[in-house]
Amino acid sequence: RYRILLFNEHNSNVITFFEYYINNKLILICLSPHMSHHLHPLDVSVFSPYKHTYHMELQE
Repeated sequence: RYRILLFNEHNSNVITFFEYYINNKLILICLSPHMSHHLHPLDVSVFSPYKHTYHMELQE
């Protein structure tokens, strides 16, 4: 199963661990520093309910 990893700015660790990301099916999406605020509505509308449900499952 693939997973997406979002992060701000390019980081030297991305290159260092590139093989790890490939082997573990991680898709990297690097955002410019001025783009992350565009994703904030997703955090509120999409990811927030998911986080809540996930947290509730962990509590059980």
